Amino acid sequence: MKFPTRPKDLQKLAVAGGIAALIGGAALTRGQLYRGPDFSKMKVSSERDQLWFETNVGSFKILPRGDVLPSGDLSMAFTGSVLISELNGAVTPVGNVRREYYNKEHGREVWFGAGKLTI
Repeated sequence: MKFPTRPKDLQKLAVAGGIAALIGGAALTRGQLYRGPDFSKMKVSSERDQLWFETNVGSFKILPRGDVLPSGDLSMAFTGSVLISELNGAVTPVGNVRREYYNKEHGREVWFGAGKLTI
């Protein structure tokens, strides 16, 4: 393997090596694969909350609050792709929306198009 001799190329190589080391270190410190919460020990709440937000590009996660599972309906209008993971429920598409990917084993599905999803 021939190493670059220009200073900028060496800087790029050092940055790439540093990023690779960080990723490798993160993988080693993790130790185990992520395992989701044990749903058999969690409670379901009948509380209802409302949330409105608007974004051009966004990502969000709905997490349990202590040992209480989140419950209720989520409606979203979107254009593009939506990844849904670890859902215990159903998805109802409206408009020009289709399911592009479904993996029951890993609990993931991707919806694509322009329309609305009710989860």
